[in-house]
Amino acid sequence: MYRHTLYPRRALSIGIPLLLILGGMVGMSVASLSSPPPPWIAPSRYARKPNPLSPTPQVIQSGAKLYAGQCVPCHGNTGAGDGIAAGSLNPKPVKLSDPNMWLQYDGELYYKISAGNTPMPSFKTVLSDDQIWQLVNYIRTFAPKPTVLGARFDVGAAPRAAIAKVVATTTKLSAAAADSNTEQIAAATRDLLQACESLRAIDLSGHDKSIAFAWKSTASHLFSYAENLGAASDDQSRAIALNKFTESLASALRLFGGVETGRVYQFSVTSNTGDVYMWIQSEPTARCPFPGMKSQKSSVVAVFGPQTSVEK
Repeated sequence: MYRHTLYPRRALSIGIPLLLILGGMVGMSVASLSSPPPPWIAPSRYARKPNPLSPTPQVIQSGAKLYAGQCVPCHGNTGAGDGIAAGSLNPKPVKLSDPNMWLQYDGELYYKISAGNTPMPSFKTVLSDDQIWQLVNYIRTFAPKPTVLGARFDVGAAPRAAIAKVVATTTKLSAAAADSNTEQIAAATRDLLQACESLRAIDLSGHDKSIAFAWKSTASHLFSYAENLGAASDDQSRAIALNKFTESLASALRLFGGVETGRVYQFSVTSNTGDVYMWIQSEPTARCPFPGMKSQKSSVVAVFGPQTSVEK
């Protein structure tokens, strides 16, 4: 399928993998060219894997050297998917300059480069961790970072509406916690558990198996974290549970959507001990729901809306 006589094996060893991994897709055999490849969804735990390398000039330069030597034949100099090898490839190289690349976390891109997926080999024994993270950081320079994130997959109106209900209930819980209203916290927590139970009842077996599995896993995690919120007996345990729930809900929004109108804001705050806690709310001005951290500076992590958009 690939012309190794034209492009040395080493030159293709990273270029071919990157075209397959970064669009969330796996390759196709010649016999299946008429069928779209199934989406490649990284394990959810990698969405929470932090990038240990800051995008310093030195890191970006190192990533650029790796990209220039290994990836340009497929992805092109600007990540537009127009490299000299692109015309003979199916699927075509993804556009690394597409803002929707930001719907995948750094950790997901790290996983895909490291783990591989046929016909892409695993690179965990070929590249060092630092080299993989350097590539991730450099790849990020191709696409403008969106001001609003949409969703990667269209799973239909009913699943989106179910997530929207979870989002609405979560924002009520965050607002009640910000106001220290114990009665509203209890009511919102009960409603949240019911909303998450509704997610688990939705069957996406008619969709691609990868999407259906991701939905089932996401719904299960959200329900489990909602149970932890209901079992929380003090402010600290509630803060930990809400943080874990927010991480999972943010991943669900990136995958499936759930904000049909307006915007939802994901915030973070760092405690005095250096721990980072996150929550979501519907207002653009932070209202921290964590007792003991309300005087700390909060930062916007992400903004979710009906579709990915970039500020002009």
